[in-house]
Amino acid sequence: DETTINFEKADLYGGWKYESGESCRIYYFSEEDSSGIYIEDANLKNYDRQDIAYNINDEVTSLTINKKGGIIKYTILSLTDQILVIKDIEYEDTWTLKRYTGNIDKEFPVISGVINGHKWVDLGLSVKWATCNVGAKKPEEYGYYFAWGETLPKSTYTEENCKTYGQELGDISGKLAYDAARAFWGGSWRIPTKEEMQELLNNCTSEWTTVNGVNGRKYTSKINGNSIFLPAAGNRYGSSLNLAGYNGEYWSSTPNESITYYACYLDFGSDGCSWNYYDRAYGFSVRPVSE
Repeated sequence: DETTINFEKADLYGGWKYESGESCRIYYFSEEDSSGIYIEDANLKNYDRQDIAYNINDEVTSLTINKKGGIIKYTILSLTDQILVIKDIEYEDTWTLKRYTGNIDKEFPVISGVINGHKWVDLGLSVKWATCNVGAKKPEEYGYYFAWGETLPKSTYTEENCKTYGQELGDISGKLAYDAARAFWGGSWRIPTKEEMQELLNNCTSEWTTVNGVNGRKYTSKINGNSIFLPAAGNRYGSSLNLAGYNGEYWSSTPNESITYYACYLDFGSDGCSWNYYDRAYGFSVRPVSE
């Protein structure tokens, strides 16, 4: 019997994946190396995962994938730019691996580029949006929490220890002394302005979803279909973490023009999203942008 595998986005480096039901067998089709492809075969419950590179071309007729507990050998029946057909020698199962051309998997966003070591996504907007929060390594990780206008996380968040509370400040985007994104990531990274957050809301659809067990909102561009995921990281006040998994609060760089202890932020939950103003002393998340 022949099984057809349709790939979906698998990682942050442009690979492709397929997960086949109960066996949890995963294959990667990667374009990182133009001379070959990467294939991973693993049973996630019983085997160690191993990435194995193959320089597959017209002269290669078979491949072997090593796994904890044994190996799997395949015969290559055919290979084109779009399709790889392999046959399991032991069980004689034939697999047709096809490049996926549909919508990307919400768990693995398209990566448009890297600035100063940090990945970004092109949403067709005026700025590039980062894939992760400051302090996070994956889109679904919460990362650090910052009081507005501060560049370091802390153990407690109060009005008394908020450095910008009650201060008359203009927009802090890109200002090293006040911008946590610029302080941590450097380069051209900065906190988004209120206008850039509004642009995100105006030009993206938004849905409450779960990525790797983490609740949050996925923002998908109406312009090009690319998306970012913002986890519902909640907030910190005092020494407590509040509303994690239920709400997301992300600082903008824009202060409230009339109330010097408030600043603008992006607020969302399962019922929707909008920007609003809130107390600068609270520890909110930061999702950087760049030109």
